[in-house]
Amino acid sequence: MAQSVLDQRRITLDGGGIYICMIQYDANENPIYIGLAVPGTATSDPLWQIRHLTFDPSNNPTSIQYANGVIDFNFVWDNRATLSYS
Repeated sequence: MAQSVLDQRRITLDGGGIYICMIQYDANENPIYIGLAVPGTATSDPLWQIRHLTFDPSNNPTSIQYANGVIDFNFVWDNRATLSYS
């Protein structure tokens, strides 16, 4: 499997909030982790909202789950692979 790729973007949500968006892609170029935080947040700070996406063998999305099943901004992006998602 090829090494995953990280992408960082700045986005504005409908409510006017500006966030940085970190995206980790798998070898098939599917986004498997998406993290949101306010600009200036370190990836080691517990201030991230993290989502995990899964895909079927045809690369169609099958689920979007949040870290610990909540939409809170209190997770560490660097720990995304070891968090539980639901």
